[in-house]
Amino acid sequence: MELLISVLCALIVAIGSFYVACFIIRLWTGCTWPEASVRLYNFCNGKATYSFSNDPGFTGEIVDNIRRVLGEKRFQRWMALSNTTVSVPFLQFGESGGLPFIAISLFYDNENEKAILQKILTNIVQKYLKVYGYPTKIFVDWSERSDFKLPLITFKYARSRKEERVLDITMNYRQEILNLQNLPLSDDEDTEELD
Repeated sequence: MELLISVLCALIVAIGSFYVACFIIRLWTGCTWPEASVRLYNFCNGKATYSFSNDPGFTGEIVDNIRRVLGEKRFQRWMALSNTTVSVPFLQFGESGGLPFIAISLFYDNENEKAILQKILTNIVQKYLKVYGYPTKIFVDWSERSDFKLPLITFKYARSRKEERVLDITMNYRQEILNLQNLPLSDDEDTEELD
């Protein structure tokens, strides 16, 4: 009888501890009950789940470096514009084409500033990928936002082997396009024999 009571008490304590831990995770991260239980499960099994969107250190480092490159006046303009875009923020996290991405809308004065921004932001993304234990290979692409006509830099990365294969295919495809664009143009009329 004492053994049954001890087992029952241990079971109640274990279940209670689980719910207390999930509650603390929910308070800390703002996630839902199912997400909290998955995070606890992954933590107990040694599978940590990391996300750029939940990392205040990553966001802070990105914003600080943008401030340093743009200067205070242009940075304040960037912040004012970013506060007006509620639906699509200037710093976006998501998934596209089977790959997670980070997209940052910014503006720059010249190609030199663009290159500096790209190098600094690439280094930050790679640093955090290394911290999270993900491959540090990334695909960087510049495009333009349709709503503000601002440049948009996108970093695609991989969290798993499957995503890494997709990233390799994407990078190889981009390289093939660049190689084709750099081929010299041939004139078919020059190769034909004239009679």
